[in-house]
Amino acid sequence: MDVTSNARTAQGGRIRTGLKTGASLLALIIFGVALPLITNAGGASAAGPCGPPVVNAIACENTAAGDPQSDWLVAGAGDATLQGFATSMSVNVGQTVSFKISSTQAAYHIDILRIGYYQGAGARKLTTIVPSAPFPQTQPACLTNSTTGLIDCGNWSVSASWAVPATAVSGVYLAHLIRNDTGGGADVPFVVRNDSSHSDIAFQTSDETWEAYNTYGATASTSAP
Repeated sequence: MDVTSNARTAQGGRIRTGLKTGASLLALIIFGVALPLITNAGGASAAGPCGPPVVNAIACENTAAGDPQSDWLVAGAGDATLQGFATSMSVNVGQTVSFKISSTQAAYHIDILRIGYYQGAGARKLTTIVPSAPFPQTQPACLTNSTTGLIDCGNWSVSASWAVPATAVSGVYLAHLIRNDTGGGADVPFVVRNDSSHSDIAFQTSDETWEAYNTYGATASTSAP
């Protein structure tokens, strides 16, 4: 199964930035849990997903042990002092995804997780990265359009980057931002795709819908188009 994204990048100045709502993240988790059921539909009942005669990279990945939701799932938008977004909602395996983050309060680190079944845990941590920008990083005020209600933080500077391994399994990923002092966190979703794949099923994430309900930098009454 391939995962694609229909959003334009924040560099294009058209998407509202910030964290998606808890409801959107829950929908992704549900998708991740359902993924093995979809990919294995119609398959040989005796065949394992990690070896011959059937090799399914996504189903095999989802059999790995995951991380408990208490380690990465946040309520709503998460810690208000630590917010950010990926500069591209979708990157191919082998490419680099960058993050723009506002955090003037304290130092932080970033856990990279992939959403999936993972024995019911819902996600698996792949690595931890540290920001390349020095602390504290002061970001400029986001650009605003009073007519449309658009809030565009594409003018922020890059805070951290992750080189996606060429062997990464496509899917919906999270950059879990974590304050080093209090442990407060926020989640930044993004997509890793595999352009060389020829899967029969593709899943398209609803990025524009997420952003319509993103209240970062505005009141709820002005956050939707």
